Amino acid sequence: MKDASSAIGLDRKENEPVIELTARASGFARTRLRVDETDLFWVTTGAVAAALTGVLGWFLSAWPPHEDEALALFVGRGSLGHTLRIVVTERGGAPLHFILAWLVVHLGGGLTALRALSLVFAVASVPLIALLGARLASRSAGVVAALLASGSWVVLFHGIYGRMYSMFRFTSLLSFLALLWAREGGGARRFGLWGGALILMLASHPYAVLVFGA
Repeated sequence: MKDASSAIGLDRKENEPVIELTARASGFARTRLRVDETDLFWVTTGAVAAALTGVLGWFLSAWPPHEDEALALFVGRGSLGHTLRIVVTERGGAPLHFILAWLVVHLGGGLTALRALSLVFAVASVPLIALLGARLASRSAGVVAALLASGSWVVLFHGIYGRMYSMFRFTSLLSFLALLWAREGGGARRFGLWGGALILMLASHPYAVLVFGA
């Protein structure tokens, strides 16, 4: 019995390096798989964003001006204080959008530059859609959501016109992601960042109060 026990012990000792090597290889394979899934997520999301950039850029100056674009550029010709006073006290609207329009005008830009800002916010919304879908469901669901949203008429229409809707979409997504991040980790800093995202969203569109309520 003692000899048998000794033999079993020797076999275990001899097999320990093999078992350890197998465990390490298995762990490495799982880590590599996770890295590959992450890389695939960002590659496909980047491809969707690049395709949207190309489509929006192609039509950026093809459509005639919209009255909202003309209004923002016209109001932006005054001083910053005058612009904010009109937006907040008289017209009612999104001060953040008109501040950006004011910057465009005073930097010498026009309709195309204002539309370029809308394009930037539309494209920047793509990874946020993918991230939100990944947090709520899965990475594949996030990529599909980003693809479907990028091909929708709403995103294409508002991504071209220099209005406030692309920025509203971007800040809304940012606020939801910040909320999830704050709920998961907690802490004053995270909830403070969520509060900052909410302020940006509320400043981007009058309808943002509905998102805030949600």
